[in-house]
Amino acid sequence: MYGEIVDNSLPDKWDAEDKIFNLCMVEIEEFPQYLTKLDDIEGVFHQRYLSKAYKDLNLDSVREKSNKSLINIEHHSSINRSLLSRDFEYQTALHAGSKREVQSYIFNTGSVPNLKIEYANPTSFFNPIWINTQDMTASISLNNIKYKLLNSEVINVYDVLDLMWMPKFRMDISIEEMIAEIAGIYNELIISKKLSHVLRRSLILWAGKFVADREKLDKIKGDLKMSAMEINSLEEDIKSARIAGALMRSEEKGRKEGIEKGIKEGKESAEKGFVLKLLKFMSPEEISVKLEIPLDRVYEIKNL
Repeated sequence: MYGEIVDNSLPDKWDAEDKIFNLCMVEIEEFPQYLTKLDDIEGVFHQRYLSKAYKDLNLDSVREKSNKSLINIEHHSSINRSLLSRDFEYQTALHAGSKREVQSYIFNTGSVPNLKIEYANPTSFFNPIWINTQDMTASISLNNIKYKLLNSEVINVYDVLDLMWMPKFRMDISIEEMIAEIAGIYNELIISKKLSHVLRRSLILWAGKFVADREKLDKIKGDLKMSAMEINSLEEDIKSARIAGALMRSEEKGRKEGIEKGIKEGKESAEKGFVLKLLKFMSPEEISVKLEIPLDRVYEIKNL
């Protein structure tokens, strides 16, 4: 099925989690049900049901229920008031454009937030339903899947989705170790070719972002039987390689040393280098949104 393994670094994309989320939304029909636990989702909501003034709304994560109400699922790996305000605005615009009831869900793959409701005023507020990966226990899901492997049982789509998001579940081992463990059982899984492909792509993105050790990377490459053709097919996904992972590791290094100055300087140094690279093919506004740093800071770096 796959070609020869080549000596090539595993790719990364700095918005790896968004990429995996979009992959699930596009490729796995059951993903919205997996997140929301709703059993009355009929399918995607089409633009033809929007008024002309709202045709530019992004409906990728909007689904229609059997009662014709809508659900919208947003993904975040960190939470702040600006993001909640934006989600609130989108829910309001979607309601105005569709004239339907809209329920918002937030799929949060970061820490469980304290801030969960955004108030415009005491009677107008945004109160989404939260789905936190940190509320899910990795060992329970992984042991269930290993039991199925032991008994040569088919791994269903919900098991595959657990594996895809397990690196962000609550667990006793590091993300790096969890990615390696999932990659290690990948070829034992009895799943469809389509699910195999989607799971593989997600593992490649996770590994690129979180696995820094060269030997572990090489082991994962071998477990996933990566080919030159496959890496080439992911070129568009990885053109800004290692930005998120390097930012994360620079901050983590400062924390472990217990030196506040190290955190600040490490982050600022990483930001500066990555922003300068991104300015070659992105606007300051795009960089500000993608990296979630102030636009003024982007311009400050640009004008150095």
